[in-house]
Amino acid sequence: MAKLLESESVEILHEYPGITRETVDGVEVGRIILPERQTGTWAPDSTFLRFYNALNGKSECAALSRRILVSNLNSNSPTQSESIAHGRALSAYFTYNPNGEAVIVEWGTIDMDGNAKLHTYLNRVIDYQVRAAQGMQLSSGHLAKVRGEETYLALLDRLSLRNDFAQNQAMTRMINTLHAYHFIPITAEGFVQAPFF
Repeated sequence: MAKLLESESVEILHEYPGITRETVDGVEVGRIILPERQTGTWAPDSTFLRFYNALNGKSECAALSRRILVSNLNSNSPTQSESIAHGRALSAYFTYNPNGEAVIVEWGTIDMDGNAKLHTYLNRVIDYQVRAAQGMQLSSGHLAKVRGEETYLALLDRLSLRNDFAQNQAMTRMINTLHAYHFIPITAEGFVQAPFF
């Protein structure tokens, strides 16, 4: 898979059609459409296992790692801790489109003047009411490249361990598709979300 993001730049490279860029108030907003893929058989790779083991345990160390990761992703900052290291995060939105059978990932570049609250800019270019009326499932969140890997963290604000999703629901289809494209979905509490089978 080609690179989606560089941690400190807006370079977007990908083999899939549908990438668009739009500049809003000097901030570039990127969009990529990932054709839906369901996970039939799945084997976790070493990157997934590293994050899963660091974040999904019950120890105080795992709880601290979750707090650090969520705080840094939400503030669009990098994380230095070796087991969960990633580059600077970007504000993002994730949308499952049942009509197009695709996941839409949209993000904004960092405002170098210090305003990292990019959801304001994303809100100006994404018509949520139209999407919801068409049956789409949306979640705000953050996106970051895992340091030294071609894998990306996808923090979804609507995703929680308290959720109980059925196999064919929009969120399960979104999670499975993200996994298929080398994203590691992260819950709002900082846990790694495995695929649904």
